[in-house]
Amino acid sequence: VIDFYHGRGYSILALTDHNLCTYPWQTWDRDPEALGMLALPGNEYSRHDHVNGFFLCYETSSNTVEQTLDEIAAQGGIAHLNHPGRYWSPDNDQVPPDVLDKYVTWYSDYPPELLVGMEVFNSINRYPEDILLWDALLEVMMPERPIWIFANDDMHYISIVNLFFAGISWTVFPTNELSETAVRNAMVNGQFYASTFGTRPDAPLTWNAARVPVVNTIVHDAAAGVITISAMSNGQPLPEDDYLWISGGEVVATGSTLAYRSTPGIHNYVRAQLEGTSGTTFLNPFGVLTESGTLSVFIGPPDAVYAGAKWSIDNGATWHESGDELELAPGNYTITFSRANAYRAPEPIVATVYDDEATVVTAEDGAEYVYDPSLQLPVSGPAATLALCLV
Repeated sequence: VIDFYHGRGYSILALTDHNLCTYPWQTWDRDPEALGMLALPGNEYSRHDHVNGFFLCYETSSNTVEQTLDEIAAQGGIAHLNHPGRYWSPDNDQVPPDVLDKYVTWYSDYPPELLVGMEVFNSINRYPEDILLWDALLEVMMPERPIWIFANDDMHYISIVNLFFAGISWTVFPTNELSETAVRNAMVNGQFYASTFGTRPDAPLTWNAARVPVVNTIVHDAAAGVITISAMSNGQPLPEDDYLWISGGEVVATGSTLAYRSTPGIHNYVRAQLEGTSGTTFLNPFGVLTESGTLSVFIGPPDAVYAGAKWSIDNGATWHESGDELELAPGNYTITFSRANAYRAPEPIVATVYDDEATVVTAEDGAEYVYDPSLQLPVSGPAATLALCLV
């Protein structure tokens, strides 16, 4: 197994056997330093929902996740949950509330320095609902409590009849040095990404790691609210349409650059998913601290306001007077206009609200009614009556 991964160009390898610490490699006459590799001690604790422990060579008879995590903490290790999809089933493509509560409790009770994340991709994506759970957890827990993504081989056989069960899902650590300290810090801080052939399980003979996107740079312009990613696939820049930005489990934008403050649909997190011809690369989520801005609409002309002109951003559920100011989360909003006596209403206007800024829409921006006497509204109120009194 060590020779296989070394031959594939891996530089970091954790052999996490079931309830057994397979370390050090010298036991099998392999020297990591001579191979130019970093060997991480670890264990897959599997007498309960499976948990991977790293940076420790510790065995236990614990049969609960809670006890195991407590013992990993006491030994100075860190952990992530393995293939949670093995233990639950979706309900109409949703995570059942009791299942979500179970994982929210674990990630709430244990700090991110200990329980760093979860295995979202297992081998050839054996548990495809894991990504559903990951997004559901991110919606609940980000940005205060990140849950980082891991992709693992869960390799029990290197190959069967020339079909490899190793080198399918992997995690990339762009560290400056090959050391336990550097990898551990990256694991805790989410400074890594996960790649897999598991999103292309139907064509294993075409799998090529060079055609799975590799990240070059990630740049965050906090002042502008913009994240820019540069990635390569098969030696070429990744096409713009192959950058997907996801929030709430839905694609909210495409392209290498995301203006997250003005992109509709972004909740408390956003993550990038890079599509290659042989597989997919998943970046760890970015937490979004949702601030607010203001939106005001000044309707013209004044006579239209007197005639009943109003505006709304929710298709008329609530109408606002000209000049009203609303506090809103950053994003794009469609402004619609009410009917007004003898006036033609403007067409809807799309306005962008920015963090900590005031957006003002006026008649010059299209909030201008046009006088049209043919649009007289029916008289409302009680019917008038005429009484004749004959004397």
